[in-house]
Amino acid sequence: MKSHYISKPKILALFRLFLMLVWCWNFWTGDKFKNSAMSNEFLVPGKPKYLGDHPRHITNHWNTWGKLDKLVIEGRTELPFENGFVDAPTYWTDYMMGQHNRVMIGPGKNRVENVELRGKQKRLDLGGGTGSYSIALCQANPQLKAVLIDQKEPLEMARRLVDESKLSDRITLIEGDMNTVELDNDYDVVLISGVVLIVAEEMCLRVFRRAYNALCPGGLFIVQDYMQIDRSPKRHFLDMMMDL
Repeated sequence: MKSHYISKPKILALFRLFLMLVWCWNFWTGDKFKNSAMSNEFLVPGKPKYLGDHPRHITNHWNTWGKLDKLVIEGRTELPFENGFVDAPTYWTDYMMGQHNRVMIGPGKNRVENVELRGKQKRLDLGGGTGSYSIALCQANPQLKAVLIDQKEPLEMARRLVDESKLSDRITLIEGDMNTVELDNDYDVVLISGVVLIVAEEMCLRVFRRAYNALCPGGLFIVQDYMQIDRSPKRHFLDMMMDL
């Protein structure tokens, strides 16, 4: 089967044509287009529940999805910046900001509502990415300070988001490999998020051991991730759909 996909210039040309048709319709009929209530809530930058970066990230995979059959037959993957749909910086920025959008109105809120952190003072975020969970938990717990460890690229975005949240005095960013960077052993809370699903079991156990050793007596270890809790066919199907 031959794959067919539309290049980005063609998509932009079609979109501009659509906008021109909309303008002509408005001009001749007097009708007006406006955001629906849902679009206004989730797709307008600056709104509390803004999610716009996440669909932008999904859209970046347009060409990749268009040739899915070929990729499956050849047994390989292809990221959007490898086929020219977007450049690498744009792809990773949209991805990380999309994850930040999602965390701040979903999983982050869930952590705040369901994890008791009263009396906890010092928190470690291993592989903390853009700092979304650190931001959400520090906003909800004024006594809490956080240390976030990750690579250079996600920390650049984390620094901007932390500054925008006015939490730079409470969230410390440390560039380094979570597998090797030196850790204190007096943390009240350690969070690991989005790590289990991307590394081998042996590495997970090593990181978990480091997290445990970083905790003070009575400390709390939180793992936020997609995990295979059992091996039932229904669970396997759900995991597969989440991976897609």
